[in-house]
Amino acid sequence: MRGLDSQPICDGNPRRTERRSSLLLGVALLCGLCGCHTRAVKSTSHDMVASRQIALRGMEAAQRGDSATAEMYFSSAIQVCAEHDRAHAGYANTLWRRGARDLAIGHMEQAVRLSGGDPELLVSLGRMHLEQAELEAAMHRAEQALRSHRDLSIAWVLKGDIQREQADLDAALGSYHRALSLQENCCEAQLAVADIYLTQGRPQRALATLESLASRHLSGQVPAEVLRRQGMAQKALGRFDEAARSFVAAGLPGVDSDWTGELAEAQLLAGELSAARLTVAEGMRHAPDNPKLIRIASEIDRQQQRMAVRTSHDHP
Repeated sequence: MRGLDSQPICDGNPRRTERRSSLLLGVALLCGLCGCHTRAVKSTSHDMVASRQIALRGMEAAQRGDSATAEMYFSSAIQVCAEHDRAHAGYANTLWRRGARDLAIGHMEQAVRLSGGDPELLVSLGRMHLEQAELEAAMHRAEQALRSHRDLSIAWVLKGDIQREQADLDAALGSYHRALSLQENCCEAQLAVADIYLTQGRPQRALATLESLASRHLSGQVPAEVLRRQGMAQKALGRFDEAARSFVAAGLPGVDSDWTGELAEAQLLAGELSAARLTVAEGMRHAPDNPKLIRIASEIDRQQQRMAVRTSHDHP
């Protein structure tokens, strides 16, 4: 979501601000009955200013990860001025995070309406629909955003994500490449492109995309999601030692048994049986019934038995 309009914060207490704004609204209504139109407009403007001040507190709380406090501030901002689009958007995001998804969508729809169809808010609303598997509604919002702002990269990413869900991978690639033409360092689009190349059996293209993405980070600071995909591409290319190093650099093994299985398989294929056994043991501590780990453990046992038989034949 785009940042809230910047306004000075005069009072950190939302209840006090709400009481003051409610009083202003009452005065405005009284003046309206008496024909005092100018003063009514001024009071309404004051309500918006007060709402923005409270909503900014909500944004600060959200950035700290304090969702409960953020929700309280955004709710108060809406009570002060129900026409504040950014307050509705902020409230929608906090509701979404705590699982009140239908209510969140309703407030994001309000934010879109009050903003006059702000394209970034349309993308936020479309992403909510996508998370709910409402693909038609999500695509409608993506297309709305692109009609008003054809060069909005996040709208193209949203469209690509929807097309991936629809299994239209070629169309999705087109949308992601359009996003990258507008924002070259769009990580989400590059990761999605790499995923599609891996799905299509084009690991060399995937690896080139991922290496370009990794090159923008300092050594040791490449995100785990990039390193894991690099490992998958390297494994598909038969570069098993490199794949194992990529998986280890991503923070494996760990509680994610699926990725731990990928590391163990890369180590097994690289002939590192002892390392593979340790990785499997670590993974099975967290997921003893994981079928991939069980299969790899059995393969390690078979290879070690063959090696033992071969050694006994060589040294009778």
